[in-house]
Amino acid sequence: MANDVTLTELPPQTVLAIRKTVPMAEVGNFIGPTIGKLYGVAGEAGLTPAESGSSMALSYGPPTETIDIAAAVPVQEDAAAITAKLPDDVQVLTLPGGKTATLKYVGAYDGLPEQYQKIGAWVQQQGLTPRYAPWEEYLCGPGCSEEEPCDNCKNGPVTVINWPVS
Repeated sequence: MANDVTLTELPPQTVLAIRKTVPMAEVGNFIGPTIGKLYGVAGEAGLTPAESGSSMALSYGPPTETIDIAAAVPVQEDAAAITAKLPDDVQVLTLPGGKTATLKYVGAYDGLPEQYQKIGAWVQQQGLTPRYAPWEEYLCGPGCSEEEPCDNCKNGPVTVINWPVS
């Protein structure tokens, strides 16, 4: 159910990512174009987009006036199998599989900080420990608009927050 936290098991996921510290007011200006660039890099390198196809953002710390964040796109290839020369700012990461606190949120992006508080409180209440940076999957985002919403986002953007725990 949307906006409820659940405990799920996720498989490891290889992603191409670009990490940067940006002012909070510029997050959208960083994420959208960077995801577009990463899909282009993946195509040029002969990599196959993952079946989920959801673009992502990884948060490496709590936001202040700035945030340490990475835009990412999932690919089917194993990280070790990626031998193509990639631009210097592109990293190949493997998001960990295993036990993950997951929250599906339907609503405006400015509501995400409250959702992070909710998932963080839930993790603490369950006696779990975060073991990796949380990431967001955008099930509805760039490419969709209020004028022409995709089937996923008729009620607003759909974001899944995943936070690996132990």
